[in-house]
Amino acid sequence: DDLDVLIEFLKGNPKLTQSENVRAFEREWSDWLGVRYSVFVNSGSSANLISLSVLKEISGPGEVIVPTLTWVSDIASVIQCGFTPVFVDIHPRTL
Repeated sequence: DDLDVLIEFLKGNPKLTQSENVRAFEREWSDWLGVRYSVFVNSGSSANLISLSVLKEISGPGEVIVPTLTWVSDIASVIQCGFTPVFVDIHPRTL
């Protein structure tokens, strides 16, 4: 079963990031979606950083609207990519 396959794989102390297995999974995922490429990352923070890096390449520096109630990593990726965060307020009843 799938769990046994996973356990055997992990017993071999494999490289878990950027390995051939990850690349194969990205290719299969891309095929399933009908797109040319997919990139898997370890977290939403990493996904935000990659997305903002691409946005900067496409459109250059600028401003990014960020809610005042958010994770610090959301703001950090904005600043790290050279954008200026613009904080917007939220309505407490619609959190």
